[in-house]
Amino acid sequence: TAVTALTESNKFTAILKDFPELLGNPSNRTATKHSVKHFIPTTGPPCMQRVRPLCPERLKVAKKEFELLIDLGHARPSNSPWASPLHMVKKKNGDWRPCGDYR
Repeated sequence: TAVTALTESNKFTAILKDFPELLGNPSNRTATKHSVKHFIPTTGPPCMQRVRPLCPERLKVAKKEFELLIDLGHARPSNSPWASPLHMVKKKNGDWRPCGDYR
């Protein structure tokens, strides 16, 4: 399925307008503070795919987004053998959205 933007006629748009704090402002993201530790036990060989090169424009956007996620504590650098290629999707406004390709 494709990612689509909410339209004014969507039944969830009214709820989001009434409760804007549900989504927050992406430019005002703050670090998450919690004591949750998450671990996924794995068995068998790691699933990984070859790295797909990104054009310089997309690579710059992806690096910036990952730096933000690391700064906020939502992600951390890893040397794990598990890997999925990064896919960049162009938004309607022309910006890029990084997505994992988990096929």
